[in-house]
Parts: sequence; C-alpha cells; structure tokens
Amino acid sequence: MSSMELTANAPTRDLAQVALHHGAKGRSCSEAIMLAYAPALGLDPAMAVKLASGFGGGMGISGEVCGALTAACMVVGLRFGTDQVGDSYTRQRTYLLVQELLERFRSEVGAVQCRELCFARLSAGQGFADVRQLDLPGKLISLAADTLEELLYGDIE
Repeated sequence: MSSMELTANAPTRDLAQVALHHGAKGRSCSEAIMLAYAPALGLDPAMAVKLASGFGGGMGISGEVCGALTAACMVVGLRFGTDQVGDSYTRQRTYLLVQELLERFRSEVGAVQCRELCFARLSAGQGFADVRQLDLPGKLISLAADTLEELLYGDIE
C-alpha cells in the first residue's frame, strides 16, 4: 500500500467529525477537510493546512469553488491520482471520481461555488464572518466529508 493511500479500516466518520471540529475551531472549510484526512493519507498535517490555506471562501474569499469541495478533490487526487505522466487510465479514473464528487455536491446543495452557497445566503450588509454564525461552513464540511466517505470506501475499487 502506498503511503498516500487510506487504509481500508480508516474510521471515516471519525474523519468527518475531526473536519467539523477543525472548522468549529476557526479553520477554513478547505483547511478543515485537509487536516482531517492528512494523517490517513500520510501527509504532514502542517503541510496539508498550508496547501489548503488559499482555498477558503471559494479560493481566497473570491466566491469561486467551495473550499471544502476543493479540498475533497485534493483528497481524491491524493488517494486515487497518479504521479506517472503516461498513466492516463489512473488520471481518467481520478477525473471521473472528481466529477462524481462535484455532481453529488451540486445535487445536494444546488451549487459548487461559494458565492452561491455562502455569500448568497447573507443579507445586505453582512460580511463573510457572518457565514460562520449561520453554520454554513459546518454544513459544507459535513457534506464534503460524507461524500468523500462514499467515494473512498464505496464500490470503486
């Protein structure tokens, strides 16, 4: 087994709870997901949070693709991706899994962009800090982690 591969017995529900805990402590959605999954993927947690730090708020609070979703895509890549240039089969398989992740996310919440998921739910005059009070990050972190659980441990081997 590669050091970047989740073990078959990893407690994924615990990982979702760990991600929610990190989000509740103030980590961005992307940081929370990466911090939760990093140890199971053999990735240093400090490196994982640095890697994810620019994706919060839909990539630097720009409202683009949700940070939790972006981090979930990174986890899929770490688990199923390839480092071999000529391995088009593995690359395509990874793309299909990311597409599945996006579709499940979109199907559940109606969008993949933070501006639609979080910003659009703010009233006039509210700032991004108010998103936490509405518990939107927790809902998105939970959805990303639940979807990852299904993809990582479902019938995809």
